[in-house]
Amino acid sequence: MSCVKTFGIHHRLMSMSNDTFIVYELLNKHWAAAQRNICFWSHIRNFDSNGISSWIAVNYSTEHEQAPIISPVIRAKINIALIGRTKLENNATKSSCSREDLTCEVTYVAFVNPGGSAPVVILRKLFEKEYANFVSKWIY
Repeated sequence: MSCVKTFGIHHRLMSMSNDTFIVYELLNKHWAAAQRNICFWSHIRNFDSNGISSWIAVNYSTEHEQAPIISPVIRAKINIALIGRTKLENNATKSSCSREDLTCEVTYVAFVNPGGSAPVVILRKLFEKEYANFVSKWIY
């Protein structure tokens, strides 16, 4: 399973602002589990505190007329939040800091209801892989 991509089709259905939009994703079908889709709004925002950058991202399930639930595909539900914050240590300032003075705090919380039953082995692999993918987009 580690070589199989999780997400198949990905559509941005609506942009409500520069940092908030509604997304529909059709997940690839995996052996021993029904195919699933997700419709959610996503909001991402950058804010500065004392010249240091912080990010917040939230994804929350929603319904949308352009993303109907069509059998046999099952609608999964998500509620995901990530907060990433850069901190300066050792009384350093943004203009005079080295790599040793920088630290990063990442808080990631996810609630995922796959909808119906799914084999535990597949869910564990999926969550391990997607968490790593989600975080790697912020780090690299």
